[in-house]
Amino acid sequence: MQQSKNTYDTFTVNVGALPPGKECRVIIRYVTELDLTEENSIRFVVPTTIAPRYNPSLGHLQTPDRTDAQYVQKTPYSMSFQAHVRRDEEHTIKQVVNRSHPVNVSMSHQSIDVSLMAIALDRDIILDIDLPDNRSPAHVTVDKYNDSSKYAILLAFTPRLTDFIKISNGKEEANTEFIFIVDCSGSMTEDNGIGLAKEAMLLFIRSLPLGSHFNIIRFGSTFDILFDGETMTTVYNEKTAKVADNLTRSMEANFGGTELLEPLKHLKNHPPVKGRSRQIFLLTDGEISNTNEVIELCRSMASTTRIFSFGLGHSPSRSLVKGLARATNGYFVFVPPNSKVDTYVGSQFGRALQPSLVNARLQWHGLPTNGLQAPKQIPPLYINDCVLVYELVDGEEWKNQNISVDLLVEEHKIASIKLSGSTVHNRDTIRRLAAKALIQELQHDKYDKAESQNNTILEQRITMLSMNHQILSPYTAFVGVEITTTKYNNTQSKIRHIPIQISKGDEHLFHPQTAFYQNRFTGWRAHASPSGFGVRPIPMALGVGRAQFRPMLGPPSQQQQSRVTQYRSQMVYDTRPRDMSTTTASLSADPVRWLIDQQSFNGAWLLNEKDIEKLTDGKSLSTFHSNVTKAKDALTTAIAIAVLELKYAAQ
Repeated sequence: MQQSKNTYDTFTVNVGALPPGKECRVIIRYVTELDLTEENSIRFVVPTTIAPRYNPSLGHLQTPDRTDAQYVQKTPYSMSFQAHVRRDEEHTIKQVVNRSHPVNVSMSHQSIDVSLMAIALDRDIILDIDLPDNRSPAHVTVDKYNDSSKYAILLAFTPRLTDFIKISNGKEEANTEFIFIVDCSGSMTEDNGIGLAKEAMLLFIRSLPLGSHFNIIRFGSTFDILFDGETMTTVYNEKTAKVADNLTRSMEANFGGTELLEPLKHLKNHPPVKGRSRQIFLLTDGEISNTNEVIELCRSMASTTRIFSFGLGHSPSRSLVKGLARATNGYFVFVPPNSKVDTYVGSQFGRALQPSLVNARLQWHGLPTNGLQAPKQIPPLYINDCVLVYELVDGEEWKNQNISVDLLVEEHKIASIKLSGSTVHNRDTIRRLAAKALIQELQHDKYDKAESQNNTILEQRITMLSMNHQILSPYTAFVGVEITTTKYNNTQSKIRHIPIQISKGDEHLFHPQTAFYQNRFTGWRAHASPSGFGVRPIPMALGVGRAQFRPMLGPPSQQQQSRVTQYRSQMVYDTRPRDMSTTTASLSADPVRWLIDQQSFNGAWLLNEKDIEKLTDGKSLSTFHSNVTKAKDALTTAIAIAVLELKYAAQ
């Protein structure tokens, strides 16, 4: 079993010398952090497929880690899934909700069990676990491993608003420019990706502070800048807001491939105006292969730029979406299909606008300081966002010791945790998470230039962590060897690649009208259809009786290149109407979306009598009075805000 050196989130398993008619069971155990998606909800995700990744250097899509795996519309295998969530006094779980599949759920006082049977591997399995409202803002757990005095510590901190008020002391935020990078590549057609991006952008445009500076960049095989002037951004006012609104409503997934590196290079070459910081909001399905190169570029801009990334669709690249945010001290979210984007936009934009607590540090009492910490530099803290810190330490038995740790910002104490013997468990869970976090830090975060330039030293450190703690890295692999007495001649063995079901968001790649795109950008083989309409895929020799696509090696043929020249202006993706979210909504069907559409650039709502009656269940505007102002616009704005707060706060 190997981990990809290019994307970090792709793993390959090879099973060798398997006799005909025999079976081999592969058991993979892993431990992972769960993302805090809302203030009281954590998310567990099980990826089931890997979308084809666009390789800019080749100019086409390629299979995971450049293997010979075949993508099919339907696989000869399916998946069963069972989850057992402990529920007791220590783990007070309210409920478990599946965001991706219909499931069977059984609940008791001790546990919640979730099961799915015979599901297709075309999308991630997403479970949201709701936590109690009265959670402590600080948690700790400790594992003792190797039957020795070695300990792995996990600290979880969730700063509250009171912490920020105590420390901010009325400090003003620096002048900020906002740049929105929107993926308009063809893969955004499915999963309502482009629809989610448009909804998000309309919210962003209406949320910008007056007088701030902004710009919009669309990208695919090329990139387009909305306001292309001497500086990267323009002032936000009524005129520029209208231009941005019109562009957003007309956005389509028609930019071809997914080449994210070039627009980011352009931003690096055009840094923020002196005295400004830059916030980038990236909306993408993340189907690229040069993940590491993109992350390294963004890390080099981290002194002036933060990236808030949105992973859209059924199978976004989590390595890319998370890596960009972590490398720039930003934040990431994943937006599943058929979900309301409003909450995600609000939380991300709120983080960008709110002050963050930076330069946080840990202060230990009663514990040796010779341990390893990950992350080495604690990332910026946001209100109600959880930050995890790991420690690997050598120390004596903790019995009768007074051990505690403080989380400090400057000299202000944000949280304090006392550790006791009851906190310690004999297991390997936290140790493996800590080692993985240390490896990720070596891969992604800022280290000494001399060390980062010496790849040998870097690889040696990663390999040492991987071997010592028995977790995968890009430079190690798990190898299992079975010694048998049965003689079997495997000289005639054939390599068989397990077909991969195409993700729900990439089914357009199998549509006949995408043949032009396949020939030009992916190099996937296609054959003329007997009907004369479009193309059909060639069934491969190792197939299972279903149509498949298999990547070609090398560039397109001269015949293919001539077709490219002949049809250069042709759309590369199927443009037939789809079930895509529109950016206009009626008041009766979707009041929240309608109110968002009606909001002016300056935040006001200019509503008429009929609008007020529909919003307030028949009350006329004359029913409402204000002791502060007689202005109609101010009154209708106050009514709109009250309706949103009182009737639709949950949305």
